[in-house]
Amino acid sequence: METAAFDPPPQQLQSVGDLIGRSIRIYRKNIKLFFHVLLWPTIFLTASKVAFHWGVTSFSLRLDQKDWTMVIISGLAAVLGILSLIGVALFLQLRQLSFIRLVTGFADNYADAQAYIMKRKWKIIGLVTLAYVAIIVSVTFWSIIVSVCMAFFKANTATTYLLFAGMLFGLLGLIVSITITCIALYFSFAVGACEDLSLGSLFNRTFALVFQDFWRSGYFCSLLFIALMVISYPLSLPLVLVSIFEFMRQGMSPDFLTDPGKMPFYYTLFNQSWESIVSIVTWPISFMATGLFYYDQRMRKEGIDLIRRIDEINKPAGLVAEDRI
Repeated sequence: METAAFDPPPQQLQSVGDLIGRSIRIYRKNIKLFFHVLLWPTIFLTASKVAFHWGVTSFSLRLDQKDWTMVIISGLAAVLGILSLIGVALFLQLRQLSFIRLVTGFADNYADAQAYIMKRKWKIIGLVTLAYVAIIVSVTFWSIIVSVCMAFFKANTATTYLLFAGMLFGLLGLIVSITITCIALYFSFAVGACEDLSLGSLFNRTFALVFQDFWRSGYFCSLLFIALMVISYPLSLPLVLVSIFEFMRQGMSPDFLTDPGKMPFYYTLFNQSWESIVSIVTWPISFMATGLFYYDQRMRKEGIDLIRRIDEINKPAGLVAEDRI
């Protein structure tokens, strides 16, 4: 399974839609490889989600009942669940970054791609962590500005319009900064998977690639989001049907929608399991599309396809040239 061949990256410039469509076709062609690589980590991820969900809901319920033994047990389950969830999610993400190297031609098979990713896992994790920190800092900064303006806002005063403008400025800044950092986060996956640079250089490289053509990058992310929604909604239909059934079974009580304690355990298990199955489809497509867009950007700005062709011409006969980063 792990030696399944991927088509070489396109040697002509592609539209954003073509890149996303290509990632979907690659997934269909190598679907056995994706399930072979992702199934077992996804099962452990699902178990972690279920343990965390049960621990949190049971903790609040047993705390009200003053059942201290179950409070301790459910608390431990929640802590172990979230810790294992973080660990398995990172491991699963690293495995999927290998698909980026395959679709961009930086590796010939999954085993080589995975070996490369695991050697540089701490740099990649650090890069992703920096991107998440940037999102948190942005949200905190603009939220403080909006909150301060709202706290001092009073109608029909001299500062009314100034504070109102401050709130609008804060909301606009929040939207813009989150958009930029989320796009950068997405492209940090491709940069980390394909370029062997220091952590600081990877971070700078990510933002440089994004801002080389920011509007096209934003358009790509928007179109990819729509495509994934179109794919995931039909796949989520069984989950929707079970939710409707359980909602009606409980007398259409709104508590079923708002109180996790009202959800039966089988529903939680089915919900988390089915969402994980859908993620085996959507996440690889997402990563591969991002990798193809990254490669297309480098073709447009750096001529990476020409560089590779020159390397192929100049390499000694009988030797396999290393991937040019």
